[in-house]
Amino acid sequence: MAVPFLIPLTRSYTLSITFIPTIKKKIIAQKGAALIQDGMFVLTSGGTTVIELARALPPQLKATFISGSIPAVLEYMQHPNIEVILNR
Repeated sequence: MAVPFLIPLTRSYTLSITFIPTIKKKIIAQKGAALIQDGMFVLTSGGTTVIELARALPPQLKATFISGSIPAVLEYMQHPNIEVILNR
């Protein structure tokens, strides 16, 4: 279950940040990884869910991943058949 975390910004505004437990991030990552097919070009951002996505990719996948996140790029590089492009 996601736990909301409220940060008061001013008297009239509140920013709500939701923390997703790690197990849910892994489930999201596994479902996302199942959608990626050989030959695809995939553009990702960064964050812990994207890193879990990289870890969930099958080792035989042949795809190109583009990301501006160095931690995500480092995870993609663990897969021998994935081409990685660092987008700065």
